[in-house]
Amino acid sequence: MKLYFFKTTRSTHEKISELFDFVWPAVAAMWNFRKQVSDYLTDNPNAHDQQLDEHFTHPASIYGASLKSAWLSQSWESQQEEFAKMLLINIVAVYEGWIRDVLTELDQYNSYLAKTFQFSESSTASSPGIESALAMITSKESAILKQCFYDQLCKNKMHSPSYLEGMMICYCYFKELRNCEIHNGGRANRHLMAAYEAFTMITTPEQLGIKVIPRHHIPVYGRKTHIQIHGVAGLTSLVLRTIVTLDAELSRSAAAKNAFVTKWQSTHPNAVKLPRDVRQMNTTLRRLFQEADFPICEDPSKMLTLLQHFSLAYLPVKQSRGFRPRSRSSCGSTESSHHSERKVAPEQNLGLQSVLAVEQSIKR
Repeated sequence: MKLYFFKTTRSTHEKISELFDFVWPAVAAMWNFRKQVSDYLTDNPNAHDQQLDEHFTHPASIYGASLKSAWLSQSWESQQEEFAKMLLINIVAVYEGWIRDVLTELDQYNSYLAKTFQFSESSTASSPGIESALAMITSKESAILKQCFYDQLCKNKMHSPSYLEGMMICYCYFKELRNCEIHNGGRANRHLMAAYEAFTMITTPEQLGIKVIPRHHIPVYGRKTHIQIHGVAGLTSLVLRTIVTLDAELSRSAAAKNAFVTKWQSTHPNAVKLPRDVRQMNTTLRRLFQEADFPICEDPSKMLTLLQHFSLAYLPVKQSRGFRPRSRSSCGSTESSHHSERKVAPEQNLGLQSVLAVEQSIKR
């Protein structure tokens, strides 16, 4: 199971998986259904809509489907395109939702910044793009979060910071396709033509860090647009790579402390008592991080200062071992020697020394 820093990244990945778990079986079912209707009409060429409905749709409580006219008037390609439109609209909505939610987790949400994460740097000369928005949030970093989580998040194969610009150029083209479908009757407008011109700069898959550029048609201004379902599937892969990349890069920001605290408290609402021994502390913290769906941290004890600062965890008060003072009559010349001999063995105090050493190293 892949681990992410932000809570919304996990739920967004699950949404995309659920969407394709529906779409691909639905596409396959449509193909098989068309074949069944075709075979039925071959055997019954004079069959009318009512007969087809009674045979195919009434058992599913669907009435008035007009299967014969639908089958005759719509090609397999046109029906695939309807699936592609539905998928494209959903994928754009999923990415926009992730941007809104991750900025909210960071306590950085505003409409301007949310829009900036949906454009490339080259898409408009007057406004910043995704890399500028990322730099804006990560200008102040958290040394602790970066040291504990960032390196692990960067090991994700989909982490692609050097391809952000190209992936966003591709996204902008497909989003304009979606906008034309929703707001312009499915006809190409000037925004789509400008987005396609930028998209033509992507001439090889290597510019996106993938094997194949998402399939697409060349738009013609004022004409009907066309959307390929496999092209939208390719776009989805790029959207997921973009989300994974931003999840890792934003995790090193100082603002990510807000997201860390919220996510931790959703699993551990009460302050957790930690053992003072560093080895035992690391074992306990690894378990707590795993339960909260955080990435693996090689040295979790480095998070101690942050956990204590936000009252997420605490160390037990160290009890000093008392001793009974000798009576005045028995405390002769040997009193000071007996008192000096009563010391805590070095190994008994090793756990505390180790924890204090960790704290000091983090502060430095």
